[in-house]
Amino acid sequence: MSIAAYVWGIVVLGGSIGLVGLGADALGRVLYPSWRGALGVLSRVALGLCWVFAVAYVLGAVGWFRSVPLFGLVDGGALMAWWLLRPRSVTCMPRPGAACRSQNGSVVAVMALVGVVLVVGAWLPGTVHAYRYGILEPDSVWYHGHFSARFVQTGWLTRLNPVGVDALVPFHTANREVLDAVLVLPWHRDIALPLLNLVYLALLLLAGWCIGQRWDRGPLALLVTALTASAPVMILSHPGSLKNDLLATALLLTAVALFLHSDGHLPAVGLAGATLGLAAGTKSNLLLLVLVLLGLGAVWLLRRYGWRTAAAWVTAIG
Repeated sequence: MSIAAYVWGIVVLGGSIGLVGLGADALGRVLYPSWRGALGVLSRVALGLCWVFAVAYVLGAVGWFRSVPLFGLVDGGALMAWWLLRPRSVTCMPRPGAACRSQNGSVVAVMALVGVVLVVGAWLPGTVHAYRYGILEPDSVWYHGHFSARFVQTGWLTRLNPVGVDALVPFHTANREVLDAVLVLPWHRDIALPLLNLVYLALLLLAGWCIGQRWDRGPLALLVTALTASAPVMILSHPGSLKNDLLATALLLTAVALFLHSDGHLPAVGLAGATLGLAAGTKSNLLLLVLVLLGLGAVWLLRRYGWRTAAAWVTAIG
């Protein structure tokens, strides 16, 4: 690959991330004016992911999962959202559970910071190894990478991709692989993929912080999340790989965080439900847990806020 093609891929991907961020921020300021700080960032990431997945699946259903239509629609829609919504300005309006509350410094906060530094440091060698020797994790080579490559090669996301002798593998949920394929399109190479689990790790830690923030316990929740991500099985198998467990867990915690802070606000409940749906579409093993959370959330919302809010929660998961 030439240097010009490499630079062009960086421009395409970087520009798309920037535009999606601008569009998600403009929409978030209108829909969730009281969500600022960490919770505001989390909601914007969820909005951006929902938009990218929506465009990818629509195009992939008709065989148009290609660079020009995908990035054209993703960037064009995000730019339009930013342009239409940018004149509006709102101020942070605190409410119970809002992100406007300040966090008190404590020993736990220092421990959480140390925990984050240590877990990121533990994940870096695996990422460097993947760049030096290639992605060698067995499941990544077997089907995760295969799915992404087939999406890019064929332009279809809805066709089965048989791999090996396991008849169930082609029916696995594939949101992680779709997102990988989106990041392969600018170069038609897996240049960015070894870094993705570090990005998902950051999302996991952010979601953990926001869950604790609901009760002013952000540092403690962040510390617990960092300890979970530092389990030996995670450090040995996930850095630099294409495994989907980390992204699925991060999306699940993101949905929980958004739900806890929603306070019955319909757009917030809808975003939490949509993110929960993304988690279910990332890891098949989470389906039962997702259904339990969906049912419990629907019952609670029905009793607390009425059938419209419960319906928004249930229907958004699709």
